[in-house]
Amino acid sequence: MTKNISNSIANGVRTQIGKCAYLSKAYNYSLHVVCDEIVYSMNAFWAATFLFCLVNLVYIVVAAHANITQRRIDAFAEEEEEEVLPPTTTAGTIA
Repeated sequence: MTKNISNSIANGVRTQIGKCAYLSKAYNYSLHVVCDEIVYSMNAFWAATFLFCLVNLVYIVVAAHANITQRRIDAFAEEEEEEVLPPTTTAGTIA
């Protein structure tokens, strides 16, 4: 009876749990690569470099929008100047 139970358990382990061994190995390897290889290699230098690039990207977007706004303001100011200034006369012409 005990032999039947142990054989049943061993057979179940081989047929049911053994199918997941490849998945378990892949999971363990992926965990090793992500945690040990990638995370440990991320140090302060790479974190600072990433932060620097991210901040500069924001600065570039803000500067582009500010440039567009400034051009619109300059164009509007030039239109106002043209309307306000009276026509000038040059010497020797009759007005």
